[in-house]
Amino acid sequence: MNSTVLFGVNFWNEFVRLFTGMGVAAGVCIVLGLVLVIIEIFQPGFGVFGGLGTLLIIAGIVIRMLQGGSLLMLFIMIFIVVIILLGAFTIMVRSMKYGWLSRTDFIQTGTAVGTDRSEATKDFSQLLDLSGKTTTPLRPSGKAVINGTEYDVVAQGAFISSEREIKVVEIEGVRIVVREQ
Repeated sequence: MNSTVLFGVNFWNEFVRLFTGMGVAAGVCIVLGLVLVIIEIFQPGFGVFGGLGTLLIIAGIVIRMLQGGSLLMLFIMIFIVVIILLGAFTIMVRSMKYGWLSRTDFIQTGTAVGTDRSEATKDFSQLLDLSGKTTTPLRPSGKAVINGTEYDVVAQGAFISSEREIKVVEIEGVRIVVREQ
């Protein structure tokens, strides 16, 4: 028995008939749709290229099916489209890691601001090891005056009553950690 015949269907004949019987409109729709979807894969945006490409691929498949296609042809066309798109996606992923895409602005590896703080974050590092006085009870957060300026602070460990002497023991971004002296 011939290995290409399964369930009474010759796959090779259907594959050849798929392309030999395809009209220009169906071929143009499928090829243009694939190009647009591949553009969307390599240069993502609002999805216009991908959406339009997907619609063109579907239109091309429908047009080919209306020209005398079979169910097997439908599966072959869908399989070919998926393989082409998976190949393009694989190339794009590989290029992002090792190829030309890794050297373009498409992939941003750094940030404009340091990882420890942003431009809008105040820098309280100068308060480290300074002393002050609580103006409200710290349960565990509250307010304290340090060098004549009132700050939001957090008590380390136990609660601290109002009007107590404190010392800044740690700065974590905008979080000022204090301990009673």
